[in-house]
Amino acid sequence: SSSSSSSSIYHWTAVEALNSDLSLLPAAAAAAISDVDCRAMDITPTVGDKQLTFQAVVQVPKSRSGPLPAVVVPHGGPHTAVAANFYMPFTLLTALGYCVIAVNYRGSTGFGEANIQSLPGNVGTNDVEDCIAALDAAVAAGYADSSRAAAVGGSHGGFLTGHLVGQHP
Repeated sequence: SSSSSSSSIYHWTAVEALNSDLSLLPAAAAAAISDVDCRAMDITPTVGDKQLTFQAVVQVPKSRSGPLPAVVVPHGGPHTAVAANFYMPFTLLTALGYCVIAVNYRGSTGFGEANIQSLPGNVGTNDVEDCIAALDAAVAAGYADSSRAAAVGGSHGGFLTGHLVGQHP
């Protein structure tokens, strides 16, 4: 399955991320935060209504060289979304050398009513395939290594994690 994507780059300084004084942070924490590159990728689905695009927020270390092991993180809800902003667990994974792919699959809030209504009746199919399309887009962009990918999530994201490892081992 082939997906297409475009991306917007969001660079934030540690001060913007924390709205605080960096001198209060340990040097290693300040360095980890300042090394985060955050991108919102617009992705075309591979199944269902392909006119209803979705986004994935991708975080990688600025200092990376080559594709990284990936952690796909579908959000809970299902009707919520992940923003391109500071989130400590994502920053920790990024600092450890992972590509974090937070997927705002179709059905997420913030993308219009048609997008939200596309999920009922397609749970476990469209949302799962959107997660795979997001991983494929991050691989195509050179951020992620598909042979080293994991999934983690809570609530509906945990439901999707089970489907992801079951449908795409």
